[in-house]
Amino acid sequence: MIEQLWKPYTFFENSRIAHIHNMPAINKYLKIKSDGSILYSMRISVTTKCLMNLQTFPIDYQICPVYITSFIYPSDEVTYEWRRSIRISPKYPMTISQFNLISTYESNENWTFNQNRNYTRLIGYFKFPFKSFK
Repeated sequence: MIEQLWKPYTFFENSRIAHIHNMPAINKYLKIKSDGSILYSMRISVTTKCLMNLQTFPIDYQICPVYITSFIYPSDEVTYEWRRSIRISPKYPMTISQFNLISTYESNENWTFNQNRNYTRLIGYFKFPFKSFK
């Protein structure tokens, strides 16, 4: 049934590698509520790229965004919004060489792309200060 549902073709704009988890079984979840709304979820690991300005290294910090949007559908057909704040699992911490994650925050934005159509996108921001070695 999950494969027959319409999906908004969500993608991570600045991803380098994405992996859908299939072990021990396919990690997808579907819930149809009595009001007709549908919750569809799947577990994905994403490696993204982040441009850094290291002019004041090592006394600086970096903010790395992750962009999430629909590949096909404009904002008059699909609107993305945050339902809860970003949570990082202590079991799977985020890492960047020589940096530790200290905070996250999120935002939405409208942007124009693909034949001047408006799209919504989610942005998750990850703040990394330099990791000092003692």
